[in-house]
Amino acid sequence: MRVIAGEAKGHPLKGPPKGPRGTGTRPTSDKVKGAIFSMLEAMLVSSGVGPPGGRSAEPKELPSGGDEDDGPGEATADEATSPGLWAGTRIIDLYAGTGALGIEALSRGAGHADFLDASPVCQRLIRDNLRGTGLAERARVLGGSLPEALERSVELGSYDLALLDPPYGDPSLERTLSTLDGRGLLVPGALVVVEHSRRGEPAAELGRLRLIRRRRHGDTEISIYRREA
Repeated sequence: MRVIAGEAKGHPLKGPPKGPRGTGTRPTSDKVKGAIFSMLEAMLVSSGVGPPGGRSAEPKELPSGGDEDDGPGEATADEATSPGLWAGTRIIDLYAGTGALGIEALSRGAGHADFLDASPVCQRLIRDNLRGTGLAERARVLGGSLPEALERSVELGSYDLALLDPPYGDPSLERTLSTLDGRGLLVPGALVVVEHSRRGEPAAELGRLRLIRRRRHGDTEISIYRREA
């Protein structure tokens, strides 16, 4: 694993320990991470500069089934990434694992990221990766199981972007998404990115969250929601 773009581009990230003492974490592959940020940055480019929650233009939608590969017109990391795209953006990385998704956003210029994971091993791993990439000053690492941590925590703020990479088949995923919306943790227009198995798609509407894009990569599917005002 590595950081794909931005100020920490190319920096390797520590992965979870293997064997019986491992965390059970399934890190996002660089290919899928690249696809996620390609879609996000294409939305930012088409909508103007500023945090995702402040965009006035709606991103182009795809049918619910999505497609298998990156389609034409997507912004690549080299074409789209600039600090201006992400400036001021506040992010929460849930089921954070190694922290790879939130760290990628920080590297590209996001203003702040909160990382939440239940595993103390993962929490230490995220801190190590933040220090190694020089991005620790713009981040916090929090502990707690989801969705209960969202329901109880008073440490959380409001976010322009939420990134979720739960264990495939996690029965609490939709409750986590509903809690994220219901507790007012997302600004109007915020984007929510969920990585999941194509055999376990979350609902297209959850509270004020509306599915705006879904794309497949092998057995992995990426769903992007927008929080309505």
